[in-house]
Amino acid sequence: SLAQSAGGRIVFGAIFLLFLAIFFGEGLPRQLWFWKCSAAIAITNFVLPFTLATYSQMYLPSNVVGVMFSLIPLTTIGLSVLLLGVQISKRKLIGVVIGFSGFVVVSEPTKWFDDTGLGHALPMLAGLGAVISLAYSAILIRKMPSLHPFSLMAGSALVASIFGIVPFLSIF
Repeated sequence: SLAQSAGGRIVFGAIFLLFLAIFFGEGLPRQLWFWKCSAAIAITNFVLPFTLATYSQMYLPSNVVGVMFSLIPLTTIGLSVLLLGVQISKRKLIGVVIGFSGFVVVSEPTKWFDDTGLGHALPMLAGLGAVISLAYSAILIRKMPSLHPFSLMAGSALVASIFGIVPFLSIF
């Protein structure tokens, strides 16, 4: 199932990232603040997006979900303005508006209000929730203390694998 596949990706990703952190990074620090940061990234970068995207993909066509995920950079820009106070130029603002407009056009807004569209409202919101979660994760990484990327991602993936191990093991 999609949940088993997502769980397996998280578990195998954690194992792979652990090796990278040991060989090319700083390993896994033992300080509590590191694991707090890892848990925050695990939830926003792995658990929520994988869960919401899995639900979304069960009901929506792949092209719609794919277009939603193309909104991650645009959403990150928007959240950077709101949460970090980043100033963007008029050109970038126009680009963000064009990008979101493209999403609206490609996702066929005429279908939003018929029976099919209303039936897909929750999966659409779940997909957008995954996008917002991934964008917020990028903001969190900027606000965290400086960490080696392999160490942070390995720690985050290990924490996330706690959530992914059950669906993955249900294969057996």
